[in-house]
Amino acid sequence: MQEQENNIVKGYSIEELPKEAMKLGTFCRTKRFDRLGVIVDAFYGEKDKNGTKMVIYTVLSFPDDNKAIYSDEESPYFLSNEYEYEVIGYFMLKPIDISIFSPILKDHML
Repeated sequence: MQEQENNIVKGYSIEELPKEAMKLGTFCRTKRFDRLGVIVDAFYGEKDKNGTKMVIYTVLSFPDDNKAIYSDEESPYFLSNEYEYEVIGYFMLKPIDISIFSPILKDHML
């Protein structure tokens, strides 16, 4: 579970994350790729037609169910930036500690 001590969420200052964003570690589905994943970052993007800043999520997508074997050069995981309206959050599941994905990403991000 994400630790929230002294306004830090596993290396992120809470002030850096958009207030209205889903929590890091929330399970989600991306509409664009139709893949299950987890939110590993959130930040503000451009403004919508009403002048409100849109939240953009970085989603770590899990392996595709239709493909069982991946080559050594090919990773079954990938990161994508998705607009808030392209992500469906699963709030019935507790957010997970995203630091467990460091070996998958080879410490490039987490």
